[in-house]
Amino acid sequence: MKDEIAGTLSDIDGLIAFLESSYKEDALEERDDDYGLCVGMRDVWGDFSHITPHQVDEIVFDFLNGWGRCRLSRDSYALSHKLSKLEKSVSVFRGIVLSNWRVTDGLMDKIHTLHSIEAIFDELVETKLKGRRLGPTAASKILHMAVPAFFVMWDVNIREHWGCFGNGAGYSSFMVRMSLLIDEVKAQGGKSVKKVLGEKSEAVPRLLDRYNYDRYE
Repeated sequence: MKDEIAGTLSDIDGLIAFLESSYKEDALEERDDDYGLCVGMRDVWGDFSHITPHQVDEIVFDFLNGWGRCRLSRDSYALSHKLSKLEKSVSVFRGIVLSNWRVTDGLMDKIHTLHSIEAIFDELVETKLKGRRLGPTAASKILHMAVPAFFVMWDVNIREHWGCFGNGAGYSSFMVRMSLLIDEVKAQGGKSVKKVLGEKSEAVPRLLDRYNYDRYE
C-alpha cells in the first residue's frame, strides 16, 4: 500500500489547504448549480434497474455532455440497457461512504471489492454508442452520480497526474489512492479539516473532484 500513496505528499498538503480554505471561506457547499440539481435526481441515478431511454437522453447525456471534453453520441437505448444490466453490481456500493472506507481493513474483502470496481468500470467504458465507446471519463461520472458518497470522478489530466490508466484496473487504483489520501489528510489535518470530513462525509468524493480539477486542469 505504501506504493499507492508514494508521490502524493504534495497532495496531502494541498488537500488539507483546500479544505481549510473552503471551510474558512464557507465555500464547502456545492458551487455548480447544474451538478447539484442533477445529483439530486435520485429517482434516476439511485436505481438503474428501470431507467428509460428518455431519462438517459434528458438527464444522463445532458449531464455528461455538459462537461468540457465529453461529446458523446446520444445512443439512449444502448446506454439505458447497459445501466440496467449493471444495476445489481452497482447496488453493492450504494450506502458505502468513501471517507469511512479504509483499504487496509478486511484486506481480502477489499480485494474482492476492487475487482468488482474493475469489472463494472471496464464494462461501462466499453459501452458502444453508435460505434464509439463511452470512455473512462464518462464512466467515472456515471458511477459518481450513481453512488456520489463513494465513487470519485476523473478525466484524462487527473488520471495522468495520479499515474492511472483509463481502464478498470486504473480506476480501482485511483479509488485506492483517493481512500489513502483521505486517511492521511484525516491523520494530519487540523480541527477544521476533521470537522469537514465528519460533517461533509458523503460529499468527500465531490470535494476530491473539485480539488483535483482545480489543481490539475
